Amino acid sequence: NIQDILNCTSDQLVNCLAKISFRALSEIGIPGNTDTPDVPIAMALEEFYLLGDYINPTQVLNYIMNQAGIWTSPAHRKLRFVHRLFQEYLAALAISQKDDCIGEMAELVIGNPILWTEVSLLFADILSNKKQKGELFLFIEQLLSRFRECSNPAAIIALVANVIIDEEFHSLSKSIKCSASIGVCRRKLMECLLQHDIELSGKQRNLIGLALNELNDLRKGISVDNNGIPCFEWVQISGGEFRMGTSEAEKTIIEEIGGKGTWNLQREFPQHIVKVDKFEISKYPVTSIQFNSFVMADDGYVDDKWWTEAGLDWREQNGPPTTSLPDNCPQNCVTWYEAVAFCRWYSYKTNMKVRLPSEAEWEYAARGNKYNQFVWGNKCESIYANVNETGIGKVSPVGCFPSSMENGSICDLYDMNGNLWEWCSSIVEKDDGYKYKYPYIAEDGRENMEEGNNCLRATRGGYYDGEWMYSRSCYRGRDIPSLRAERQGFRVVREYE
Repeated sequence: NIQDILNCTSDQLVNCLAKISFRALSEIGIPGNTDTPDVPIAMALEEFYLLGDYINPTQVLNYIMNQAGIWTSPAHRKLRFVHRLFQEYLAALAISQKDDCIGEMAELVIGNPILWTEVSLLFADILSNKKQKGELFLFIEQLLSRFRECSNPAAIIALVANVIIDEEFHSLSKSIKCSASIGVCRRKLMECLLQHDIELSGKQRNLIGLALNELNDLRKGISVDNNGIPCFEWVQISGGEFRMGTSEAEKTIIEEIGGKGTWNLQREFPQHIVKVDKFEISKYPVTSIQFNSFVMADDGYVDDKWWTEAGLDWREQNGPPTTSLPDNCPQNCVTWYEAVAFCRWYSYKTNMKVRLPSEAEWEYAARGNKYNQFVWGNKCESIYANVNETGIGKVSPVGCFPSSMENGSICDLYDMNGNLWEWCSSIVEKDDGYKYKYPYIAEDGRENMEEGNNCLRATRGGYYDGEWMYSRSCYRGRDIPSLRAERQGFRVVREYE
């Protein structure tokens, strides 16, 4: 019994350790330094004396070090917490007991986000565990209203996103999720994704997208209506001619991007003129919630009439994707057969002509007459797309990365490069070795929708674990229609009547 040994309660000892932890961080912590500072013995003894005259500080110190194993002594008259996270939790506990705990925690993390971010996350846990949702919202609102005061505003935005994710805001009651506080938080996070003056990393952008999902992401074009029918935001692509494929003059730029990975560049030659009729294309890939509306509908995935003959044979041996993704992520693990069936079902439900884009349409939407390698230009920087170099390592919510930059694409489309490969309607080659080479000719059989699994259909845009080389707007990926892979998704086009 601690009280019998030390003449103080366990709560008194914990509160004393919390004060020591907070003082060590706030008085000794170095701005920008991630190392948790050691505790001077004098500081610890000073706090122990405050427990009361009947306390023997030396005895308390000995107990904490040798019996509880909380501290070690790395240097003369220095103490160090064995577990850094425990010290940070105790500091968070000390702050939570202050009268103006929200204001003080916000002030600390804005002044030195590197030192105080983990403490802030633990502070949020303490508020949540105490059922203090109002205080938790107030903390988030303070951070969002003051993040530009910080020398690293992106770190504060990422902290807010982490709090929302860690505290599982999706589980909040409907009334709370519809509150003004949640609405303000959602709006500000959405604005941060669009503002180019905040230098967010790719990982930070992914966190914001996941946080928006926790808050019930209301961005237009990524969800479903009250009847469970997908709602797309359509981007109009004016008809016209463009140069499809890659020119000899572009090889130098591509070699800088892909190095030795340019061995299959021949599929993109020769560059040639293609005429494309006007059409509309979905601003984002088809999301998890949108695809699952098709899977769950009584007249959807299980209805034979939406499937090609080969697709129906495949479906009788297989089922829908079993991956569980956040609602605002693009649906992955989709076969070409499933993507086509979705389009046919959606066309029927909405009385529109919706289908997969052809290779030519996809490339024209991504590249137009700008002739850059990516939607945003020719730079390979992780803030532009979710690829291997970005370091996310998995699919990210739609719309987290810039849709276009200066001298970029002709339209406002998201996730055209990176995140997931996107199915197109076109055949690239067949099992017998026949290749549909350039020039692109829609009438030569490559747009035969009833061809079975003896061909490779076009995939475009690269994916989260692929190299920059393969996410270029001209790169011709291809896979068998029955492929079910975590890297595979799709977007849709709408024909004009």
